[in-house]
Amino acid sequence: MAGYGKDWASLTENYRTYLRFERNLSRNTVEAYLRDVGQFRDFVEREWDILPGEVGSSHIEAYMADVYDRGMEPSSQARLLSGIRSFYTFLQITDVVETSPLEFVDMPKIGRKLPDVLSVDEIDAMLATIDLSTEHGHRNRAMLETLYSCGLRVSELVGMRLGDIFFALSDICFRLPLRTLSVPFDSSYGRSS
Repeated sequence: MAGYGKDWASLTENYRTYLRFERNLSRNTVEAYLRDVGQFRDFVEREWDILPGEVGSSHIEAYMADVYDRGMEPSSQARLLSGIRSFYTFLQITDVVETSPLEFVDMPKIGRKLPDVLSVDEIDAMLATIDLSTEHGHRNRAMLETLYSCGLRVSELVGMRLGDIFFALSDICFRLPLRTLSVPFDSSYGRSS
C-alpha cells in the first residue's frame, strides 16, 4: 500500500495543514483534533510501536477499550473517535492508506438524559412567590402556569401571539414545527371578581 513509510510526526503536521487550510477549521478545533490524534498515537506507539498506515481496527478497538476503562464519558469517547476518524479520512485522501481502520468501528452509544421536572409542590411554591400586586405579577403567573400546564418550552411560549388564543373555545393553539397543538385553559383566570 502507498505511503506506509510515513511517520506519525510528518503525517500529523500534514493533517494540521489540511485541517487549517483545506477544511478551514478554527485554531481551537484544529488543536482539539490534533490532541485526540496525539493521544491515540501515544497509545499505539506504547503498545505496538507501529506507523499510522499499519493501524487496524483491532488497534482502534483496543484503544477505545482503554479509554472506556479509564472512565471517559461516552460523549467524550465519540468526540475522540471522531477526531481519529477524521485523521484516517485525511490519510485516505492523501493515499497513505487504502481503507480506514475505523470503517467498521461503531461510535459509542450516547444516552439521552431526560430533563428534570418540578413536583406539583415545587410549582405551587414558585407560583406563591409571585407578587400579584405588581405591574407584571399577573402576566408572570399566567406565563408560568401556561408553561407548566401545557408542557411548553420557553421558546414556544415567547413565540405565542394573541391570535393563538381562542377565548370563546377556551383553547390556546401552539404552532409547533411539525404540528399544531390545541390546549384547553381556564378562561376565568385573571378576571376580576
